[in-house]
Parts: sequence; C-alpha cells; structure tokens
Amino acid sequence: MVWEGEGVTVVAAFYPLPHGRGSPWSQWGQGVVAGGAFFSAVGDHLGADGNSYLYVYHPDTRTLTRFSDVLSLTDHRAGDWGYGKIHAPMVASGCVVYAATYWGTRRDLSYGGSYQGDLVLEVDVTTGAVANLGVPVPRRGIPSMDLSGRLYLEAVDPFTDRGLLAVFDPSTSTLVDTVEVEGHDTFRALLVDREGRVHLSAGGRTVAFDPSTGSVEPGWRIPGGRLRAAATVGDLVVGVTDDPARMFRVVDDRVVELGDVGGYTTSVAIDPERRAVYWMPDAHGGAWRSGAPIYRLDLDTGERSTLVELQPTLGDALGVVVGGTYDIVFDPRRRLLYVGLNTGDEDLAFGLPVLAVVSTP
Repeated sequence: MVWEGEGVTVVAAFYPLPHGRGSPWSQWGQGVVAGGAFFSAVGDHLGADGNSYLYVYHPDTRTLTRFSDVLSLTDHRAGDWGYGKIHAPMVASGCVVYAATYWGTRRDLSYGGSYQGDLVLEVDVTTGAVANLGVPVPRRGIPSMDLSGRLYLEAVDPFTDRGLLAVFDPSTSTLVDTVEVEGHDTFRALLVDREGRVHLSAGGRTVAFDPSTGSVEPGWRIPGGRLRAAATVGDLVVGVTDDPARMFRVVDDRVVELGDVGGYTTSVAIDPERRAVYWMPDAHGGAWRSGAPIYRLDLDTGERSTLVELQPTLGDALGVVVGGTYDIVFDPRRRLLYVGLNTGDEDLAFGLPVLAVVSTP
C-alpha cells in the first residue's frame, strides 16, 4: 500500500513469510542500510527447529524479498534447538552486513547436537550470498552487537541471565577476547563512542571498554536504569534508557538529557544532516493505542513533532493494529525511514510483520 499526506509518503508491505507456523512471527532486531538497499530479518520465535529469515528491500523498485534463512546455513538436526530470532542490530561495513542469531525462546532450551550456541552471519550485499561464521561464544545467545573494526557482542547465558562482552574478528572468524564487567545488565544495547570505547549498560550508568588497552573504566551516568537503545553517526551520539524511558545525547563526553520519549523505546534513528532523531514509543505491543506515532526531535532547537501516525494511516488500511517497532533506520541518501513493525490484532499485536518506508522532510 501507498499512503500520501501532509508532505509524507508511507509505502508498506507485509513481510512474505515462508509458512504459517510462528509463535508468533516477529521482528526483534534492527536492520541496516547497505549497498543502496535495506536488510532486515524476521524470526518464527520457536525454540526447537526455530528459524529466522533474511530480507532485502530495494527502494527503487519498492520490492521486499526473502533471500535466505539461518537453518539452511547449518547442519541442523530435526528437533534440536534453533535460531528463532535475529535480535541484535544488523551492522554494515562496506558491502558486507553482519547479523547475529538469538534463541527464539529459552523455555526448555537445550544445548547439544547441532545447537551449540548462537551464530554470526555475513551477507555479501552485492550477491546476496550468506556465510555462517560460526558460534563466537559457545552456549551463549547474542541479543546485542555493534561494529567498530571488530564485532562487539553481548553474549548471554540463558540459565543465569549473566552476560559478557565478546570481541569477535569476522575476517578470521576468531574470538579475540571476552570481558566480564561487574554490574553488566540488560544486554540490549551497545554504544561505541568517537574514541572507539564500547559502552555497556551497568546499573544506571555505562561502563566503557577500551579495546586499545583492554581496560574497563566508568563511562557515563545515564538518566534511566538501563541503556535500551543507542545510535551514533559522526559526532552525534544518542541513547535511550528504560526505567524510566528517557533520551539523552553525549556532548564532549557529557550526558545531556533530552526528555521523556513517551514509552518503552528500543530503536532510534539519526538524520545527521538535519540533526534530528526519530523514534516510536511503546515497542512491545501498545503503540497502536496512541496512534503508533513516529516522533521527530530537532537536536538544535529541542523542538518535538509528530512525523506521522502509522495506526490511522497504515494499520487501518491493512486491517491490523500496529504493536510497535524494534527497528527504525534512517537512509541518508534517500531520506527515508525504514520501520519494521510488529502488527496483529488487539489481543497480541504481533504475528504479522510489516515493513513501512516513510519519507522525511
């Protein structure tokens, strides 16, 4: 569908799912722009035999295509645990995209057989070929990662809720280092600053790992209990906390609060040219109750505005309620927002993932 109004265009399509079995189908991780296209993923949320699927959207042709899945890249044995989510943000370097898997559910999770832990995948954006780089940290899931030369992964034990920072070299498929940080929590967002330090959430502040020295030091005092989302572009560093849900930016290594974001927010997108931030609150099923708005914050003036409400424009036209997003990404070349939405009915608001492509001023 295509909707136009008040200077904004929304193009939307349901993700083409491979079969009806999902528990439910969902999009839990942020996609990435690379090679002039948008790459993202949807998972079936299953444990045993769980699978996730990779998609590419070409804005010139407005086509959304499924091109690979995780189980086809493994020696999976029927009945073994699978890879029901891609939860960590996808990241890109040149013509390569990296993705990491995550268990669909950890209820009754069992390691062994063909499942020894979650995987890192490498996508060649020019050919669509996908390589399995293996399990970086055995018996761990990967809910979050970032890229700065090497991949930085939050690797979590499903049985203890304890995690560590793993440093992985994708060029050699080698685990370079693991770092345990006291107080490390949430395991939902990493932030690499301009000096290359990797910031982790740790009890109302960040703790910074310096890869050049291997040292861990205090980072920033943040305005909420946990770091939930982060984005960096050039000299712009923006984060969102949970409990409470507040936005902040970092200026000269100093945290500047930007206010309440309106609800649980898991992804933010930065327009560096116009120094603006976009987000949608109420990610976990409730966005439709307030219209599923995409908000815009001008970082220079502090002015907040609503770019578009996706429930009355998109949800009503498709016959779904918009549950929210874990995936909002800005394309600076085309000035588009790619928004991966979980939609469904009022009881669940999940199960029917939709990609919305929204023009920006």
